[in-house]
Amino acid sequence: MALIFIAVPTKGVAANGKLYEHFPRDVARLHELYPQHTFLVPMIQDYALLPHMQVDANWETWGHHCRVLIKVSDEVWVIMYDGWGESVGVTAELDLAVNLGKPITIIHPTMINGAFVQ
Repeated sequence: MALIFIAVPTKGVAANGKLYEHFPRDVARLHELYPQHTFLVPMIQDYALLPHMQVDANWETWGHHCRVLIKVSDEVWVIMYDGWGESVGVTAELDLAVNLGKPITIIHPTMINGAFVQ
């Protein structure tokens, strides 16, 4: 069993303060495919909290939370949604994972439909 941090770019999963429907569905599918793992998905929590806070949905606001979660995670998985390669947050999360020696797995969204098996 591993504790896995899920890194995603905001551009590929949300707009106008709301998550795209496909993102929580994809995360639910990961839970189904890998019941032996526990997933940390701060983007979902952050967007659930946004309507109740006076903060922006950006790396400057949420980055310190992500860094703490990556430190306690066993692995980091990146879902390659649109913008993942240019995302400030994903880049910082990957840099931290590399510096901490955490295993990193890059997942194309189509692989969540069952083709990806670890």
